[in-house]
Amino acid sequence: MARYSPGKVRPIIATFQTTSEVLQILKSKNKLRGRNIYIKSDQTPMQRAYLKALLEELEERKKKDESELIVKYINNIPKI
Repeated sequence: MARYSPGKVRPIIATFQTTSEVLQILKSKNKLRGRNIYIKSDQTPMQRAYLKALLEELEERKKKDESELIVKYINNIPKI
């Protein structure tokens, strides 16, 4: 078990009884911006790899003067 380190940010795990509770919290997570609270859903290794590749493609396209692009989630799938 890791020892406590002052100043180190440590994640916590929250579990909920229903999927609707999870979705409601994830949809309202932007309301907590600027308060040092970050909410992220758990992702599989394949989902993390897909998002990483998508972000790399986004950076390349932004370098080619396509500055208005963002990553948007459509049906819980990230797309440019």
